[in-house]
Amino acid sequence: MSLHLPPANHPARERFDRQHLVEVAHPSNRQKLPTVRQAVNSARQMLKDGSAVAVFTFCLNAEGDLKLIRVNWRGGVSTVWNFGTL
Repeated sequence: MSLHLPPANHPARERFDRQHLVEVAHPSNRQKLPTVRQAVNSARQMLKDGSAVAVFTFCLNAEGDLKLIRVNWRGGVSTVWNFGTL
């Protein structure tokens, strides 16, 4: 497995900790990754109290790609980076 990291000057680099990415992507932890829908629902719950304007989270899409997504306070969802298939 080889993850595709964003270039050093890409804004996505500021949105995650590389050590956390290594931990999340480890084969023993992959089954713990939420689906996109689960990640969005969880982020929306966190945003309800109004203490943040966005949540960045790792998730797996239906194709098995590890993604970093952003969920904003209005409920919008966008892919920040696709690390590739695990």
